[in-house]
Amino acid sequence: MAEVVNNCYRLLEYIGDSQSDSRLEELIAEYLKPVVIKDLIGEFILNRAYSWFEGSIDFNGNKVSIMLDSNKNEKLPPKSFSYLKKFVEDIENRDYKIRKFIVKELWETAKDWIESEREADDLTEEYFYNSLYLGELSISEAGDMTLYYGDKEDIFAGHAIEINVRKNGEIDGATLVG
Repeated sequence: MAEVVNNCYRLLEYIGDSQSDSRLEELIAEYLKPVVIKDLIGEFILNRAYSWFEGSIDFNGNKVSIMLDSNKNEKLPPKSFSYLKKFVEDIENRDYKIRKFIVKELWETAKDWIESEREADDLTEEYFYNSLYLGELSISEAGDMTLYYGDKEDIFAGHAIEINVRKNGEIDGATLVG
């Protein structure tokens, strides 16, 4: 059974709607307390329903949404947070390499998506590269990352570009999604 489904229990069948149990009330009170990671790079709040932390960072004038896997033993901060910190330390270089990779992998696709001759004349690899921006980042406890890039010039009509990066930094591929 999925972890999200396991977060829902059928306690009312056992204690009834009108009854209360102090032990249960204590558990509910503890469960309702927010779990927050505060750091110089940002604040990340646990979304218990999905077992991940949510937050954002600012990068190149964009708000980048972040999702970090939480760990099974609820140790804070989770390992995924340490991977985020490493990523942020070298974000300029990593972003450069990823955008170069996107241009290389999706250049022919970008040319196919251009609808008008005027847009086709504007499309250069530099134009494509400069249109890309990081919009979302997800990091697993194992250190694997999924990044979503958008393009300011709507080359792909609002579709995002999904990039999978392994823990060792190797980029697996660039795919249009959404």
